[in-house]
Amino acid sequence: MTERQHQVLTFIRQHIEQHGFSPSFDEIAEATDTKSRGSVFIVVQQLVRDGHLVKDAGGRSRNLRLPGINLVAVPTADLQKELERRDVE
Repeated sequence: MTERQHQVLTFIRQHIEQHGFSPSFDEIAEATDTKSRGSVFIVVQQLVRDGHLVKDAGGRSRNLRLPGINLVAVPTADLQKELERRDVE
């Protein structure tokens, strides 16, 4: 794993642990001092390919999760906030 991949994975892991959902590519780019979303996309794709992240189907944003992580472990309030942010009922 490259240093950049490690940096991105660490940020994603921390964000999921704190908020209950994955960060946006913009948030990843800002947190890791990456200049473009495209660069973040490439690193994330590499992490998915290597099994460090799982990309849920559906093509929605914030659809990354850590392997073996179940939403049952996410606090309900955090899930409700994310659904409100997405404007989902």
